[in-house]
Amino acid sequence: MTRASSRRPGPPTRTERGIPEATVARLPVYLRALTALSDGGTATASSEDLATAAGVNSAKLRKDLSYLGSYGTRGVGYDVEYLRYQIAREIGVTQDWAVVIVGIGNLGHALANYSGFGTRGFRIVALLDADPNLIGERIGDMEVRDFAQLEEIVEADRVSIGVITTPAGPAQEVCDRLVAGRRHQHPELRARGAVRARRRRHPQGGPLDRVADPGVPRTTKVRRGGAPPGARTTSAERSDRSPECRGRCRGMSYLVVGISHRSAAIDVLERVALDADAATKLGLAVRNSAAVAESAVVATCNRTEVYATVDRFHAGMDEVTAILSDVTGVPLLDLAEHLYVHFEEGAVAHLFQVAVGLDSMIVGESQILGQLKETLRAGQDNETVATDLNALFQHALRVGKRARTETGIDSAGRSVVSAGLEAVGGTEGRRALIVGAGSMASLAAQTLMNGGARSVTVANRNYDRAVALTDRIGGTAIRLADVPAALAEADLLVSCTGARGVVITAEMIRNASGGRPLGVLDVALPRDVAPEAARIPGVTLITLADLVGTAGGSEADIDEVRRIVGEETGAFEATRRAASVAPTVVALRAMASSLVDQELARLERRLPDLGEHERREVERTIHRVVDKVLHNPTVRVKELGGDPGGPTYADALRQLFALDQAAVDAVTTPKGGEQA
Repeated sequence: MTRASSRRPGPPTRTERGIPEATVARLPVYLRALTALSDGGTATASSEDLATAAGVNSAKLRKDLSYLGSYGTRGVGYDVEYLRYQIAREIGVTQDWAVVIVGIGNLGHALANYSGFGTRGFRIVALLDADPNLIGERIGDMEVRDFAQLEEIVEADRVSIGVITTPAGPAQEVCDRLVAGRRHQHPELRARGAVRARRRRHPQGGPLDRVADPGVPRTTKVRRGGAPPGARTTSAERSDRSPECRGRCRGMSYLVVGISHRSAAIDVLERVALDADAATKLGLAVRNSAAVAESAVVATCNRTEVYATVDRFHAGMDEVTAILSDVTGVPLLDLAEHLYVHFEEGAVAHLFQVAVGLDSMIVGESQILGQLKETLRAGQDNETVATDLNALFQHALRVGKRARTETGIDSAGRSVVSAGLEAVGGTEGRRALIVGAGSMASLAAQTLMNGGARSVTVANRNYDRAVALTDRIGGTAIRLADVPAALAEADLLVSCTGARGVVITAEMIRNASGGRPLGVLDVALPRDVAPEAARIPGVTLITLADLVGTAGGSEADIDEVRRIVGEETGAFEATRRAASVAPTVVALRAMASSLVDQELARLERRLPDLGEHERREVERTIHRVVDKVLHNPTVRVKELGGDPGGPTYADALRQLFALDQAAVDAVTTPKGGEQA
């Protein structure tokens, strides 16, 4: 039944996300305009240019885009590629929608032949009909299947949309069976309603990175061709990215694609957990993809993040997500709903938030600084980190140190290990067994020794590493095979290996505990201890999932750290903008110097009898005149370089003085073909 349209005027109707419906209706228009600009080679566009292309008022356009959190950059405009992504994500085009068409009559046949679905993110996975004469018929590259397989197909292909083109009579049955087949997977179809797990995430740490869009990256048209993970890209793919030019001859942007305890449950994080070798493989594979210049992988017990510098947002994001899926072995469709994306200033702000501990499982913990240092060192050793990421990570480390020096964010000295030990009853007088000998085990041993543990025993698959740890911190080293016997003597177990499966079974704990109290702390990812151990009488099992959201500093400290992150993000971006102006200034002065030399040579030819004194005086005069003419423009453009419109001033300088772009690029290109 339709409703009458004679309601009184009122405030604009808004969608569930707070965006007026009129704005939502205009978003596809903006997307088409942005696509046309992108296809024409336009990288940035002013609101006036975009409004003209879309056929709307520029003030209305700016208002509409403000609902997406996209305000553009004053003096620069909107990044066309990134704004395309924001709008496409908002209207659902970036998601991979699996579609089944039921009823292959004239309309169904026409829809099955329509090629526009695939280009808009709608993937036809099956054509179904109950007519035996139609079953088996091929339409395009698909075969019509039996309607009886509907529920099976819906479940196997994770169908999101059902197109029903049957007569009215059987349509309700088709609808009911579609819902029944998808109910356990799709949050909107659950009996108790949506759990809203995929609602757009707010930028982490307040409004600092509002220009970032941590929405789910698109999963359509993922670039899987070319180099497989770990392989080098071809010469054709790298023709415009020689060693001398990579990341320098054209602007590169920061990109972060990640998954953490904030976006996924522990059982999902287990599937994407990376050891050192896998993290190296991922970093190399990303670095060798066509759209990426540099890469670094942060792999901890509660996050897996890829940091990269890219020359194109969509291409870079597609390649990073595809490679992450390949290396972890998690299908892209399963992975995508848990991923977040940060771009440019948002990527900078996110790393700074990670460094200060705002994004940690234990807010304010300082262990992350050591992990970021290790990420940087590994990237440098593997040559996946160069100038841009090195500058970003070095600054992030300084921000992390500043936050801990100027605030009490880590005054409690808490870490995942210390919080976990508190949860299992503390350390005083405990007989502890540690399984593992890595950095987490080292921290656990040190915490236990400082906390008054009666004894500490360390077991590891590599016995020599266990011995090295106990020699450094204290305690007794044993072999992994001796764990059952040692467990029978312990009242506290800390397990933190890098194994891919269960190390401590429920049976081992049951035999060792005998009903007596036993604290078990499992801080490994994937988990070391069988979950069934929690049901054993007397056993207290604490895992990473139990520690999520544990507070570190006070609210006042957290607010101050957020202010520091915002200040440092602005300072870093200003430095980047100023650095982008410097090559233009150098190239301008080089051109002026060349012109002076040419004119002096011309003077030498025309006045060969000019005396040495007069010649030097003329030379000094010309240099003074040129320096005075260039002084104000170059000084002013350097001053303005740190402002958001700084690169625009440099562009204007290049245009006014007809500077060759190649001459500007040459300023930052190492000579002799060596990477700077």
